[in-house]
Amino acid sequence: MNRGCPCAFCGVRSADRSLLTNRPAGQCVCGWYGSACVEATGQTVARLYPFSFDPYTKSSAERRLHEAFARDLNGEWRVFHHVKWIGYDDLGRPCDGEVDFVVAYPRLGILVIEVKGGRVQFDESTGLYISTGRNGVNHDIGDPLVQATTSKHALIAGTRSMPGWPRRRVVFGHMVASPDLVVEADRLRSNVPREIVIGAF
Repeated sequence: MNRGCPCAFCGVRSADRSLLTNRPAGQCVCGWYGSACVEATGQTVARLYPFSFDPYTKSSAERRLHEAFARDLNGEWRVFHHVKWIGYDDLGRPCDGEVDFVVAYPRLGILVIEVKGGRVQFDESTGLYISTGRNGVNHDIGDPLVQATTSKHALIAGTRSMPGWPRRRVVFGHMVASPDLVVEADRLRSNVPREIVIGAF
């Protein structure tokens, strides 16, 4: 922990202190969750919104991915957690939703990421995606690709109507993240190539 950092742990609430136990030496909490200590440490880190991970979010998979973004991405990246949107379905009816992460990089584009924890598998007989938790209980988690693409198209439609949105084409993509999943196949399904899956890390 960088005890000399002037941010004094960036005002982290006591409930968040448990998140600090596995930090590399020399890293203060703002080195993971923002840019407040860049002047003190010389490090640049991704800008995360909100600034710190919500301690009441139950998904350990989302927490691990959030920490990986903060640890591995530089200051040009923008990471948005729990992005809510309002749009229209295929019949033109209003609908709303939420995506786990939206990650943006100025020269590359925007990625919409749906996160699923546990041991995820696709049941060919039922057409369902199932997540098996640590307690061995199976859960129907819906189709993460459908969830990610629905959010992606809603965000594309919403951003194009925003004042000041660039006229040039902004590339949007979608991915699924499952930090507990070891991915060995080149393609999980016909519409799920390995390149759009973040597996165990």
